[in-house]
Amino acid sequence: MDKLQIPGNDCEIFNNLKLDTLHKLNAIREIKNFQKGDSIFYPGKSQSGLYCVHKGSVKIFKNDQGGNPRIFYISRPGELIGWELLEQSFPTKEAVALEDVTLSCFPLLSFVEIMKQDSTLAFEFARYLCKGKLMLETKLFHDSLQQKLAFNLLILMEKFGKSQEANNMLIQLPLSKTELAHLIGTNPETVIKMLSRFRKDGIIDFLDKRMLILNPVELRKMSSY
Repeated sequence: MDKLQIPGNDCEIFNNLKLDTLHKLNAIREIKNFQKGDSIFYPGKSQSGLYCVHKGSVKIFKNDQGGNPRIFYISRPGELIGWELLEQSFPTKEAVALEDVTLSCFPLLSFVEIMKQDSTLAFEFARYLCKGKLMLETKLFHDSLQQKLAFNLLILMEKFGKSQEANNMLIQLPLSKTELAHLIGTNPETVIKMLSRFRKDGIIDFLDKRMLILNPVELRKMSSY
């Protein structure tokens, strides 16, 4: 076995690990399946460990004081969720499956013990956390809703994009206008207006209810990303 034997994509922090460490991780993991709309963890619920997404996508969000959801990020196959558990005993955010999802769950204490034994795993995990923190800080940097929307469309393209003809990128994620609004902190009506303007300007289009990125260069200019 030269990789952790799991369905779908391996977790990206496992790519450079020793075979012995992969065996240890394989021994403690538990495969869990969730249907679209299922809650994986939420504030106040005891969380059993860290999760690696292998199939599907998961949104991580928290309701503001007005009860409106604010999406912090959307995880794709190969990414970790629930790493905030290292900082507090219970999750402060909620994770919900955007589509049918398969996850591996690693009990926290067992994962930490394995990490103590392998400096490469500890380094990769720390680098992953820094990457996630930097992404959240970059999202907070943008002032206008247009900048925020352009930035998030680029991130979705990088995570879920599939190359099409003429170098266009199709975002293969069933994300609603409401969820896009929750991602940038506004209402669906505003998102619809901005997307219509982007479409008119030849920046995006739609194909089978999914978004097609036609001009990522212009999105980068708009977002300063």
